[in-house]
Amino acid sequence: CGMGRDVTAQREAEAARAALAARQEALIAAAGQVVVDLDARTGALEWSGAVREVLGREPGEMPRTVEELRGLYHPGDFEACWSEIERSLGAGLDRTVSRARLRHADGSGRWLQKRGVLVRGADGSLLRQVATMADVTREVTLEAEAEAFFEVGADVFMIAEVDGR
Repeated sequence: CGMGRDVTAQREAEAARAALAARQEALIAAAGQVVVDLDARTGALEWSGAVREVLGREPGEMPRTVEELRGLYHPGDFEACWSEIERSLGAGLDRTVSRARLRHADGSGRWLQKRGVLVRGADGSLLRQVATMADVTREVTLEAEAEAFFEVGADVFMIAEVDGR
């Protein structure tokens, strides 16, 4: 005679969690966001979201450690982003925002804006950072073009003013 345990509620809860995770992944991908989860204790990275659309790689092809990730960054940008994390930690903040250039699989550079949440241990040390990254290359390019336009415009204005016209 066997006694069975009803696991219906457990299976329903697991199915609900899986459905929620699938919806979240779909929303993140639809928004064009890459998600990176850093385990600060081990340096391990996990990737999801629109990795293929933004960086031309599958999540499994992305760096698995912070040291591997350094190679995707434009020289100098990695240190600036890491400094932003350290600055936020030192200031007691739980969020970070930074921009950096990362290398796409086709070799081109992409400007990404990263918005991260810092998770701290009881001692205040960083346990993990979960961040979204969005491609802002177009916005950065337009900002640079507008800045160049206004620099030229100011020079022209100054010349016109000096000539009295």
